[in-house]
Amino acid sequence: MYIDGSNPSFIRSLKQLLGEPSDYEKVIEYYKKIKWHWKEHMQVIPVNFSTEHREMLGHAKMLMESGMVAINPAFDKLVTALRTAIENQVYFIAS
Repeated sequence: MYIDGSNPSFIRSLKQLLGEPSDYEKVIEYYKKIKWHWKEHMQVIPVNFSTEHREMLGHAKMLMESGMVAINPAFDKLVTALRTAIENQVYFIAS
């Protein structure tokens, strides 16, 4: 489960609720030190949008195109915004 990394106290609470170590920063640091992929060893994965936005947008596109995410047609502006963001990102990568 990916979660916005900007609220550490909420992440700690959620991890504690799910039985994961709440001192996740130290856990991530340890996994990086031993060169393990830390995301594979956690249920709750904090995500920093400022550094991982490309990956997140690509994943969102894949989920929407595969039908795993459905958005009510009443939110047409949201759909347009998501498609535009993804298309701009793909264009950026290709250039």
